[in-house]
This record gives sequence, C-alpha cells and structure tokens, in this order.
Amino acid sequence: MLSGTITNRYTRGLYEAAERQGVTEAVDASLRLLAETLAANPELKRFVEHPLIDPQAKLAALTKVFGDGLHPFVQRFLQMLLARGRSQYIAAVYGRFHEMFEEARGRVTVRVETARPLTDEERQALAERLGAVLGRQVTMAVEVNPALIAGCRITLKHRVIEASVQNALAQFEQQLLHTTWHAR
Repeated sequence: MLSGTITNRYTRGLYEAAERQGVTEAVDASLRLLAETLAANPELKRFVEHPLIDPQAKLAALTKVFGDGLHPFVQRFLQMLLARGRSQYIAAVYGRFHEMFEEARGRVTVRVETARPLTDEERQALAERLGAVLGRQVTMAVEVNPALIAGCRITLKHRVIEASVQNALAQFEQQLLHTTWHAR
C-alpha cells in the first residue's frame, strides 16, 4: 500500500472524529507539537520509528516527553499508530491534517521560490493576487533560490506555476535540441 494512501486514510479518520467533537484546532496544535518535537530530536524520532522496538516502550518514552501535553485524541491516535507499526507516518499525518484544517477555514499555504528576497509590499501584493485567483486566504512560505535567475516558482500541493528565467532557458534549450536544422 502506498504511503500517501495510508497517510490519507489515517488522517481522514482522525480529522472526521476531531471535527465531530469540535476539537480540530486542539488536535492540529497537538499534532504540530508532536511532529515538530520529533523533527527537532532525531534520536527520539529514530527510537519511535524503529520497527524492532516494542510499541509500549515507544509509548512510554513519548508519555515521558509529553506527559498530558497532547490532546486525548492525539494520544489515542498515537497509540494506534504505534500498535500498528505506522509511527513513520506521524509527520505526514500532521502535514495532511493541517492542510485539511486550513482548507476547512478557507486558507491555503503556498510555497514561493524567488530569485531574490521579496519586499514586504511584494509579498503582500503576491499573497493578495494569489488569494484572488484561488478564492482563499493565502499564507506564503517564501524561499530565495538564486538559481531561478529571475522570477518565481509557486507550488500549491502538487501544482507548480513556473515563471522563472531558469525555466524559460530550459524550455528554450529543449526547443533548440529538438529542432531540425536544414542547410540552405
């Protein structure tokens, strides 16, 4: 089974249960805390994801780290993931849950790569324009990528809008490579 399918199945179930109880915001915050803690502590992450370590030992370690700091839904969800040997999906589940949480509130996060840093005015104008096109409130994660030469690359989920000189040059190169030249 594909990891995306597994992630979606678990996330959808958790999200629907949290939504029925009206606790999606609290669950989102707990999942973020869990995912960020594991990302910031590679040893803990390796321990939790190791397939040969007993799930109860993993749960005991996480309980020691978080105490009662995780929402009860997340605690039970974590127990289920550990028992089924699916702890490697924690970060992906958080990412998908947060995406669903934001979508339900009419918000979307886009990744924007630019050749140079954007001014505050440029950031705001781009966010407003994207918001108008997408019909949602846009949050941007902006990264500077000098390899783009000029322009930007915008990524929303699995869609990419490419408006960079780097891409234009690559397309031009492909045209040149696949053009048949005839002597006169």
